[in-house]
Amino acid sequence: MGFLTSTYFWLIVAILFLIVEIIEEPFGLLFFSIGGILAGFTALFSNSFLLQFSVFVGGAFIGLFFFRKSYLALFRKPRLPTNVSALEGKQGIVEEEIPPHGKPGRVRIKGEVWQARSVDGKSIDASQKIRVQSVDGNSLLVQKIEEET
Repeated sequence: MGFLTSTYFWLIVAILFLIVEIIEEPFGLLFFSIGGILAGFTALFSNSFLLQFSVFVGGAFIGLFFFRKSYLALFRKPRLPTNVSALEGKQGIVEEEIPPHGKPGRVRIKGEVWQARSVDGKSIDASQKIRVQSVDGNSLLVQKIEEET
């Protein structure tokens, strides 16, 4: 390849990686785009495809190694808990007594009734305040909130 042909090739590679990075969720393909630009710049001074490819791969991997984590943190949106995962840490009221030894009862949290079991295996009476510790299948694992005196 001539030096201009090689330069155009690497610029097309860089543009393609950039387009994919823009269309898809941020992954780090920007660094391959930068590697393509560096390889295109190298093609202006050397006809060695091996050198150009080495600069492409080296530039991309150096960028990935040193900057990917901060790049992704900059562009990724924090994931908010959804559905039952959002219930962890919430407080509610026992609607139907939760019997001991892991048998289910019913709790009301944010206006919805859920099947619940005691996280420590102890009984929790109706009308007691509880806090959701975790979710296990279709049951909530809850703990009684001790009243402060």
